[in-house]
Amino acid sequence: MFRISNGLIEATVSPHGAELQELCVRGQENLIWRKDDQIWNRFCPILFPIVGRLLNDSYTYQGKAYAMRQHGFARDQNFQVVDQSPTSITLCLKDSEVTRAQYPFAFELHVTYTLTDHSLEIKHGVFNPGREELLFSLGGHPGFHLEGTLDEFWLD
Repeated sequence: MFRISNGLIEATVSPHGAELQELCVRGQENLIWRKDDQIWNRFCPILFPIVGRLLNDSYTYQGKAYAMRQHGFARDQNFQVVDQSPTSITLCLKDSEVTRAQYPFAFELHVTYTLTDHSLEIKHGVFNPGREELLFSLGGHPGFHLEGTLDEFWLD
């Protein structure tokens, strides 16, 4: 686990899936969903290289069939830290034999978490190290644990 903090906000990020697992403001209770196998066993997964489900969990590209589960594979892969400071961390997932068995493209997926004065910024970058067109979808699926009513909270 990696922790970043700016004195007001503290975030914990797992290298597994580059997933945000804790977000605490002023030392208060964690705002991120607490993984619960009975309800939902994720925190804030990154969805890549697809968002959603493929028909029969498979697709064909250039005449070859590939199998891929809902929301792709990034959330289940270990990312490497490529940059870190007390208030920011960037993790990277590169294509491998495991990913190419499901997705025949060269890629680099970078996820950066940065604490600013009063917020957490999350940036995603997808880079194509190859010469062929890179086809992908990218999404976030944050889960929150909030007390109170929905009209008391907003995402910006």
